[in-house]
Amino acid sequence: MPAQEFLERIARRIDRIDRKSLESYVLELAREAQFLRHLLNQIPEGIMVLTPNQEVIFVNRRGIQLFNIQEPIVEKGRLEKIIIDTQL
Repeated sequence: MPAQEFLERIARRIDRIDRKSLESYVLELAREAQFLRHLLNQIPEGIMVLTPNQEVIFVNRRGIQLFNIQEPIVEKGRLEKIIIDTQL
């Protein structure tokens, strides 16, 4: 089930979900997000995910190296603040 559909189903039923089940759902989502980040960091190509407003959501390790981005990356930072043009 896609994450968006899963979250929508949880949101519709949140008032009927017991605390233990809700904690279980949140932990599962956190594990999946961590797994995906790990997977994307293993890819040899640079990956950068942006919003339509050019806010950076994610950059993998290779992208950090390619664009010489200083860590830590502030997620939701604007692209022009994260990647600085070093040409003189």
